[in-house]
Amino acid sequence: MGRAVFPILAVLVITPVSRATEYLSKSERQAILDRIDNACGDIWCESDFNYDFKSLNCAVESHTCVLKFEMTYFAASSESDNGEFRFTSTCTISDVQSFQSLSDQILADGNTKYEALDACFEKRQQQAYQLISSD
Repeated sequence: MGRAVFPILAVLVITPVSRATEYLSKSERQAILDRIDNACGDIWCESDFNYDFKSLNCAVESHTCVLKFEMTYFAASSESDNGEFRFTSTCTISDVQSFQSLSDQILADGNTKYEALDACFEKRQQQAYQLISSD
């Protein structure tokens, strides 16, 4: 089986991120992405999926940040099946007030932002498993 690509419908954002006022600088966005990526091995990346965090866009008007990422699943290797499945998705982080608050809270276990992100990743994994099993 070859490589399959499945998009996962995740979040509909009313205000287009590209037109919304961004309040994190490029370096701040990268710092948050790096922080999530560094923690990934201890938290979400222990699953069957590899994660590649692509972008983080935050809008002042809605106080939200949208984290875009790709999940890759490598099917069990055998002579008949060694496929790779890629899923592009997003998670929305709500009630973001500033870089500092996001940086402090995003990976604080027990914090609502952490719990929401954890729940989002879990939901995306379940959606991906459903697509893989139907293939």
